[in-house]
Amino acid sequence: VHALAYPIGSHFHVPHGLSNSLMLPHVLRFTGENPAAGDLYRDLTPIIFPALASLRGNGVSVLADGYTQLAKDLAIPTCLEDVGIKEKDLELLSTEASKIDRLLQNNMREVTLQDAFDLYSAALKN
Repeated sequence: VHALAYPIGSHFHVPHGLSNSLMLPHVLRFTGENPAAGDLYRDLTPIIFPALASLRGNGVSVLADGYTQLAKDLAIPTCLEDVGIKEKDLELLSTEASKIDRLLQNNMREVTLQDAFDLYSAALKN
């Protein structure tokens, strides 16, 4: 999440916490496709969002949706467009994020340049 958040902050002056919030649901879904990460996320879902998990189960998408709903409940932006980012900006963001090896190497799933672009695309309109 952090590697994708840094370019949002540095190029668009979005606070780091908000940048992370904008990307978190999408990164959870992406990384959750790794079996080990998916298991960890499924364990976390009922702990972090017990009411939601009791209604919808403990899947990775439930965890991601829980964070999206939390952002809505807090009335903070939920998509990149809300902070002034446009589709034309996604190549810059993904290129910059792909340079942050020290953070990308910690993800449980490899993030390629195309993956970064796809994650930003998903977050553009949410």
